Amino acid sequence: MPSLQTSLLVLGFSLSIASPAVAQAPKKKSKNEQAESVKTRKDLLEQTIMTLNKNKKCQVDGECEALEMGSRICGGPSQYLIVSLSNPQFSSVKAKVTEYTAVEKELNLVDPPNDCPPAPNQPDPKCSKEKEECYNGPRR
Repeated sequence: MPSLQTSLLVLGFSLSIASPAVAQAPKKKSKNEQAESVKTRKDLLEQTIMTLNKNKKCQVDGECEALEMGSRICGGPSQYLIVSLSNPQFSSVKAKVTEYTAVEKELNLVDPPNDCPPAPNQPDPKCSKEKEECYNGPRR
């Protein structure tokens, strides 16, 4: 009669042969890899936003708006984006700006800046009568 130790050894060997390979958990990314991944997503979103926001056509100031975009570590937006409410892509621009802000918040957590950048100036969206295009007008 085989010993208990021999039986366990044989059982363990047969289980290792019969069992499929155990799936290994995906390797956790380092802080640098996480930060680079988030920065890449942020850059791609910014490119998409700028492409979608090329149409800034307007007739009157009321068609122009400034969207808060991004997130500073200490609160508030990192920038403003001048948009035209007449742009057929306006809802897509607004959705991508919301996504961009969430990604920048994530980046602030993964790779926090050393200090808080100054708040951007509050914009004054205007419609250029000559160009019929929204722009950031002078503050009074």
